[in-house]
Amino acid sequence: MNKKKSIAFFLSMAACLSLGLGSIHAKAYTDEEKAYVKSMLQAYGYSPDMAGANQAYQDYLSGKYNDICEQYGLPKQNVGSGDSGSSDSQGSGEGTVSGDGSTSSGAAQDDGRIHFDQARSEEGLYSVTLKEIWVEDAVQPPVITAGSSRIDSQETDMQYADLIFEVTNEGSEDMDVSELLTLTLNDHTTDYEESLIRKESAHGADLTEDTMLAAGETGSFHYITLVPKTSESFIGKAELNGNTYEIRFDTTTHPGNRETLEEGQTLECADFAAVTMGSWVLDTAEGREDTVSGETEENAGAETEEDTASEVENTDKTVDNSSENLMGGAKNLHLTAKVNNLSEKESSSDAYLGLLILADGNLYRGQVSTPENMASGEEKEVNLEAVLPGDVTEEAIQVLVYFDGTWYHCK
Repeated sequence: MNKKKSIAFFLSMAACLSLGLGSIHAKAYTDEEKAYVKSMLQAYGYSPDMAGANQAYQDYLSGKYNDICEQYGLPKQNVGSGDSGSSDSQGSGEGTVSGDGSTSSGAAQDDGRIHFDQARSEEGLYSVTLKEIWVEDAVQPPVITAGSSRIDSQETDMQYADLIFEVTNEGSEDMDVSELLTLTLNDHTTDYEESLIRKESAHGADLTEDTMLAAGETGSFHYITLVPKTSESFIGKAELNGNTYEIRFDTTTHPGNRETLEEGQTLECADFAAVTMGSWVLDTAEGREDTVSGETEENAGAETEEDTASEVENTDKTVDNSSENLMGGAKNLHLTAKVNNLSEKESSSDAYLGLLILADGNLYRGQVSTPENMASGEEKEVNLEAVLPGDVTEEAIQVLVYFDGTWYHCK
């Protein structure tokens, strides 16, 4: 290979590997070519495996190799970001997410894809931003209350890919989001169309069948697709008002550019609430019988909405996560926060926060004790708790708290 071809080949192979496509395209490359890519990874200081290829590709997208690209006439990346080799862990609104959830942020990627926290828009019509991707057995709203709906997979070999878009209607008339945006997922063998579209109610406490947005309104919409549990990575095709964009992700990818909440930091939503975060503690659970995945003792028997889709059905499914049923025992994660009711009326049932734990590639939904009978202007303490497997360590978990449309990473 000549130098230009070898660099292009190295980067394209790194891209395939980093996106989980290596096994699909393996037959297109000879053993000599595969050995060459491994040697190139090592030559550039990367490990000769999937992780190394992934990091090499993310560095390429961040602009780290723009000098090489310019020298050999290859497309440069992240042009205009100011610092082509830098990465901001807080994110700048746009970014490319790797298989481990890390994010290389920078200028908007106009590469035919929708990246996490990147808005695709047409002035005066709409703005659509990809906010979250969860892959799990059940779909629930971010804030769990006694009346919250829940969608469970009824097929043991299938699970849900839940892609969440924030949509703003910038036009002057009502908009049906289901007509604006459609989604199809492909696991490199089969197409899967979205099974359901659900809109989050105010402050994320429920999922509704309403797909309409009034002029000027912003809403969060869950595009829910039933996919095989054996599928490890996907290419999504989003049709947006006649434009087609790709969304690439795997089953363990989650946004890595979240805002970080420090202990003592306050978040505020006008006419709703202000919350001040406390610290979280992980300890051993003894003699406990808890429900997880958003179920609490209060809502374990709550009636849920019916769905006519043949492949899905809302059910009350309580997961037995007691210590004797968790390998290695169980641990409790406790988090405290102070909530101030900023509305003009007494609050007796409002839910303010949601809790989600990412640990070793698994998702664990927490329980939140909702303050009762809070007078306008009153402040109370809220306890958030999740039960985790006993072998989980503090270093292996990410604590995410939801408030007013956004998930935050709690230090």
